[in-house]
Amino acid sequence: MAERLMQDPVLGELWELCVSVSVVIVLLLLIRPAMKRMPRIGLYILWVMVVLRIACPFPLSGMYEFMPVSVGQTIADVKRSTEQKHLLETARQKKMYGGPQNGYRLTSGDSPVRENGGKQKMEAKDESKGNEPSGVTPFPIRPEWIVLSIWLAGVMCCVIYLCRSLSRNRRHFRNAVHVYDNVYEHHDSCGSFVGGIFSPKIYVPAGTEGEALEYILVHENIHIRRWDYRIKPFAFLMFSALWFNPLVWVAYRLLITDMEVSCDEAVIRKMGSDCKKRYSYLLLTMASGENRVLRSHAAFGAGMVKERIHQVMKYKKPTKFMTAVLATVVLVCGCGIASSDPPRTSALPQGDVSKENTDAVYVEQAVNADIKWSDDDKIESNGGIMTVDRNGTFVMITELVTVPEERPVSFGKAVFESGAWNKADITWDQELIRLLDGKNCLLDNLFYDADNHLYLSFGEYSVPFSESEKYVGREEEWYEVWYLVDQLLFRIDEGTGEIVELDVPVVKKGDEILYNSYGFFADGNYFVQTEETFALYNSKTGEKVDDLTPSQDWSTLGSLPQAGDDFIVSLIMNQQTKSLEISVQDEFGGSPYVLQTGAKFDMEKEEIDGCAVGVSGDTILLATRDGIFEAEYGAEEFHRVIGAEKDNLYYLTPDNYEPVSGAVFWKGSDDDYMLSLAREGEGQSVSCYYSKFQ
Repeated sequence: MAERLMQDPVLGELWELCVSVSVVIVLLLLIRPAMKRMPRIGLYILWVMVVLRIACPFPLSGMYEFMPVSVGQTIADVKRSTEQKHLLETARQKKMYGGPQNGYRLTSGDSPVRENGGKQKMEAKDESKGNEPSGVTPFPIRPEWIVLSIWLAGVMCCVIYLCRSLSRNRRHFRNAVHVYDNVYEHHDSCGSFVGGIFSPKIYVPAGTEGEALEYILVHENIHIRRWDYRIKPFAFLMFSALWFNPLVWVAYRLLITDMEVSCDEAVIRKMGSDCKKRYSYLLLTMASGENRVLRSHAAFGAGMVKERIHQVMKYKKPTKFMTAVLATVVLVCGCGIASSDPPRTSALPQGDVSKENTDAVYVEQAVNADIKWSDDDKIESNGGIMTVDRNGTFVMITELVTVPEERPVSFGKAVFESGAWNKADITWDQELIRLLDGKNCLLDNLFYDADNHLYLSFGEYSVPFSESEKYVGREEEWYEVWYLVDQLLFRIDEGTGEIVELDVPVVKKGDEILYNSYGFFADGNYFVQTEETFALYNSKTGEKVDDLTPSQDWSTLGSLPQAGDDFIVSLIMNQQTKSLEISVQDEFGGSPYVLQTGAKFDMEKEEIDGCAVGVSGDTILLATRDGIFEAEYGAEEFHRVIGAEKDNLYYLTPDNYEPVSGAVFWKGSDDDYMLSLAREGEGQSVSCYYSKFQ
């Protein structure tokens, strides 16, 4: 349960902030005894730094990666998730777990969405109940929502308490008598204080005069000059965000104490050492007042007077050396507080890594696809799909729809450059919209052929997917009206913008149309595969070259097949060894052999180890929790390219995230990789980019 709560973006960030701030507070408590011998202004500054650390929850130094995430799913996201789940259910009915339709579709603001992360649940098909997909609950009550509600309630209670306290002060002293300037007399016994946030006023007890009044005014004016009267309520407000952590209230109490002690020291410096005894006596006589720690004043509260008198009596003007030491300590500790954020990824290896590792060392970077497609936010992505073109560039194509109507208006293209997704110019989007006009189509997949022509495959449905919101709570009725009616494949010359629609087979099983999968070879041919057919076509003419007879039973494949330069690979489940294997055969379905992945599946527990397969030219790619592996076509086993220990990874480790089962991943021209990962048993996932450490 705790692990699931930490997957929530808000709770995860809140917990990381809580841990980070707690560590800082504990360290300050440990060094506090030594720093109390120095001018107290140093400790006060460090406590203020803790407050700013909470107010600015990402590291001020910029040393560590900060991953922006959305607070939750919007209604549009839920509708897109419904589409994903239906596609996944369709694949499961074909006994295919994963694949391009659902394995690596990207939402507009995050990484790949999966129904399950990590070990994937395998649903046994009950023939007696037919093939109806399971119902979808759009808005279930989730534990993280309950925890978030409790946290927000606590924050609101603290805010209300602060507001009531400030308001009560204002009402209580509204009859104070104006003396001169911003000085007012009151008849309360609480001593002197600074009131107000925007126009500070000094309130002193009635009858205060002479030397006592002079000390009080010097003290309070120092508070005003340093903005202490604003820092105190602001600190309370910031600490309220972590109200459940007792350490922050310890820090708040010490912040007030060090604020007052440092102000006392400033008074002694200004008035001279001869006033120590008289000033201490004033503190003692004023200590009988009520200690309103959580109000905006409490300058002379009884709770801290003992320490204040002790500090006043032993105070000595700091030497230049002591001032330099204090400045150094504050600077070092302040920088540590500013950059105190648990890194999202492990630190890079130190020293000359080439002497320790014969293979290249890789850096792991979490990325997202949050791209602003329009300046007025009236157009958003309807989910993006990724691939690699023949130049080795990571590419994402996305459908663009209006907000909130979700009416298709265009397509967008992004390329991965310098560690981020960036929009790319295209010339064919409006022509494709025209060709799809009047058809309820969704983008299924994309490919690049040997000539680097772009191919987009679409599924045409009976009704627009946007109508699904009318069937919330009636999912079985929705799937009766929303179903696949046709499949389309377009070849696009991105240079000229020319678009050609290719004639592709549409296979039915009863009344159901089966999904096609495609793969493009180096010689210009491509295959079209469904559950029951497998054929080779010419990409230039669209004519069928041959009907293929695959060496494997395609209905038992763990994922959809992929094409290398002149061979086909697919992830299969070996029922005898209970392991996942990679089936490899040539372009025409011959010369088969098998590569072992080391991943297992358990039919009783309905779990499959995370395992992803990809192809790059003549190279077969494999990703497991143990790392990323490669094998040349014809080789009998894989060799490791990236590993958790060698490359000092964070996400792709045996105890953390694992590849999304059945989903492909990609290799770029610079021997870099893009991989989808998920945490076991959770719906959260992340896209990671692996590049060589230079």
